Amino acid sequence: MKLFHVMLSSLCVLFGCLHVKTNQDILEEAFEAICNSDIATLERLLDNGLPLDTEYYGHTLWTFAIITRNETVARYLLSKGATPVRVHKGERLIDNPYYNHGATNICELLAIEDVPDALIDGIPEPVWESAFPFVSDDNQPVLLFVNKTEFALTDPAPEVLEWFERKGLKVYAGSRLAGLVYESDIEAPPRFEGTEFRCAESNVTVSCCVLVIKKRSDTHYKLSGRFFEVPTLSKVRRHESEMVKEYGYWFENPGKLEFFP
Repeated sequence: MKLFHVMLSSLCVLFGCLHVKTNQDILEEAFEAICNSDIATLERLLDNGLPLDTEYYGHTLWTFAIITRNETVARYLLSKGATPVRVHKGERLIDNPYYNHGATNICELLAIEDVPDALIDGIPEPVWESAFPFVSDDNQPVLLFVNKTEFALTDPAPEVLEWFERKGLKVYAGSRLAGLVYESDIEAPPRFEGTEFRCAESNVTVSCCVLVIKKRSDTHYKLSGRFFEVPTLSKVRRHESEMVKEYGYWFENPGKLEFFP
């Protein structure tokens, strides 16, 4: 009996030293290899059957190489047949290297063909989409003024209003503002008669937005907005940003965002 226990103890020690790698161990080794740019380890794991599309904590080998901005590993995975996905779980992969680190080589790997954009009143649709922060607050109806040179009380083109309607936003021509007094320069809020913003036609309470979209080039637009909410001047929001198209994508470069009591 004593000999049996000695043998059993010896076997436990022996097999305790012979660690059999689990799937978790293999995945950890693979993703650690990406962090360390260890191509040799990755190649060994892939040759031993690790799938290219394997996921670990929500990321594939490819997406993890991209978010860690590891160009060497990303190019190696492409050479092994990895699918260069550009959107992962609803998020554009290019945003991480573009905004946070300026990783040009990674951005070039994710570049897409530069195709013409749909134009709404001569302005690319993604530029209008970036204006949503100006006009989508609390789903309250918004009376909108749009100008392409300066802050002025100019109604949006009909196709712009139709576009916002298709997007499900309650945006209407600014000239429907009750008691409006025209001013060509509107650094201050629009002048009007009354104690709150109301639509002249429906008499419902509304917000008012004055939006300027300046074209710098076909791939560069600057946006400036003043957003006035009710009750009168309870919140005035000034927002400035730029839209730039690079690598086939539109990027928003946020500028000032200020609130005034």
